Amino acid sequence: MSKPITVWQKYNRVWGERMIRKGVCDYEWVRGRVKTINTKLIDSVSCYIDTSDYPDLCNSYIEEAFWKGGGELSEEDLEILNDDFSYVYECCMEQLH
Repeated sequence: MSKPITVWQKYNRVWGERMIRKGVCDYEWVRGRVKTINTKLIDSVSCYIDTSDYPDLCNSYIEEAFWKGGGELSEEDLEILNDDFSYVYECCMEQLH
């Protein structure tokens, strides 16, 4: 039986910039600690792939993902995960091939 994944294992905190939504169409960039998902602990990923702009796949995103210990990523976690464009691209390419 495996132990459940802790919050400290699920997330990384790195220095960088993040976009904060202030209003309907008003965004602001803020420098500071940014919360990211530890992608090493993600087991399976299901992507929506828009191939109209292949090979860029910039309109593609991760629809559903699961932690290795079980349990689905929340909507907030999926938003954070979709901000990591290189990981999304990697997952899309893996799903296509």
